[in-house]
Amino acid sequence: MNNLVTSKTVASASSLNDRRRQPFAAVRGQLQNDYESRVMEAYQDDPAQWSKAIGDRLWFQFGVYDDPQSPRPADLDESGLRYFERQLKIAGLDTPGRQPINRILDIGCGWGTVLRDLSERFPGCHRLDGINISDRQLEYCAEVNAARGVSDRINLFRCNALDIDLLPDFDVPYDLAIMRGVISHFPYDLFEIVMAKLRRRLAANGTVIVSDNLYNVDLSEYRSDTPDLVDRLACKYRKTPAYLRQVFEQSGFRVHDMQVLPNRTDATRWLLDVQDNIERHFPTGAVGALEELRVMCESLAVAIVKRQVSIYSFVLKHG
Repeated sequence: MNNLVTSKTVASASSLNDRRRQPFAAVRGQLQNDYESRVMEAYQDDPAQWSKAIGDRLWFQFGVYDDPQSPRPADLDESGLRYFERQLKIAGLDTPGRQPINRILDIGCGWGTVLRDLSERFPGCHRLDGINISDRQLEYCAEVNAARGVSDRINLFRCNALDIDLLPDFDVPYDLAIMRGVISHFPYDLFEIVMAKLRRRLAANGTVIVSDNLYNVDLSEYRSDTPDLVDRLACKYRKTPAYLRQVFEQSGFRVHDMQVLPNRTDATRWLLDVQDNIERHFPTGAVGALEELRVMCESLAVAIVKRQVSIYSFVLKHG
């Protein structure tokens, strides 16, 4: 199915000077994705409500609980941090002799948690770009970034991933790109275009870190234990690990590492912790996206136990 339509809107990108007078800049190309509005709808709720469900720091993409550095018991914030740190270690970005990181791109930056973590982890990096299509999330990002004093280093863009080729300074490549929990939102045609464009924007020795929930079964035969009455959190374009690897390699990336991470136990625990938070903080029932998340937690947990779904981590290198 083709979800891309041509718009008469002229491609545009606000300059960084303009961005500094606004919470975020806007980038919009001629191609538009008709699934964009559904994804935007999924993230319009108050971040304070989301934090009750997934933790104060808003780490969204699962967690690792068995890290020896984690306190006992590890909470959602700690487990989310440990998962991201594990991916950085796999990518070789946690060692003193690592490659220089001068520019970073977070595709689908959510509430900005990863960007702020990376701004502290790589203090010598003065260009961290985050793109998102949710104004609500971008406004929250901008507010927290200002409070943390990192607005001069973190540049926020209202930008569909389809338009990453229009982000400023094409001649300054990205050393690190993050795609965690975002590919699930991409229609197939958009995903394939985005990966081809990302390779052109990545430095010759650049790295891409990916995390997403993928299906280990024939998608035509998969049936959720919870009937799919709605498109929960805009994730209807289910994908398999083989498909992702194929797209990555056809786009010119080399798969440096591919593994199930977190493991089944940790992934299930994370989902049940989130579900428990929602039911505890909203005893009369959650609504909207948080109710979709609650149902999704239960459905995915069952699918993971049945080995129908796994959370996969990829580390890609420029091919």
